[in-house]
Amino acid sequence: MLPVLDAALLLLRNELLLALLREPRLLLLDLLFALLALRLLLLVLLLLPLLLRLLLLILLLLPLLPRLLLLVLLLLFLLLGSLLLVLLLLFLLLGSLLLVLLLLLLLLRLLLLVLLLLFLLLGSLLLVLLLPFLLLSALGLARMFVGLGLFLLLGLLFVLLILLSISRSGGSDKTEQNCRCDDESESFHKSCLTFPLTSVTSRF
Repeated sequence: MLPVLDAALLLLRNELLLALLREPRLLLLDLLFALLALRLLLLVLLLLPLLLRLLLLILLLLPLLPRLLLLVLLLLFLLLGSLLLVLLLLFLLLGSLLLVLLLLLLLLRLLLLVLLLLFLLLGSLLLVLLLPFLLLSALGLARMFVGLGLFLLLGLLFVLLILLSISRSGGSDKTEQNCRCDDESESFHKSCLTFPLTSVTSRF
């Protein structure tokens, strides 16, 4: 590469000398352009090995490119899997929170059921406590009815006594009449006994 560069520099020097001999003003412009071209050429020559090395690196990495792509895809899938795992953990957390809320609601229902049973127990205890008062009041009513019944019974007995006394006074008259009849029948029988039997039997 260096002999080619030396030949180009010699050619450029010769042309510059010829141009300098012809016209000095145009020569300055040409000289500036030539210097710029030379700098560009030097830059290209300096960058050429870097470009070659980059090309060699690309050629070396070309067989590794599918592996690199696979590695990038694997990293993407790992990232996606971690995101899915985070979402799954969030859903599990939400499920556990819902389960806790469900358990709290069940505990609340159980507490309400226990309170209902306590109120029923208190109601039954109050009923048991009120039962003697009700029985006493019922006994009071029963006493009242018993008293009323006794009063009616005494009244009936009084009426029966009055009726018996009335019937006895009427019965004493009847007994007197019966006694009279008895006395008369006895006298009749006595008279019959004194009457001769032969006359009675002769009639038959």
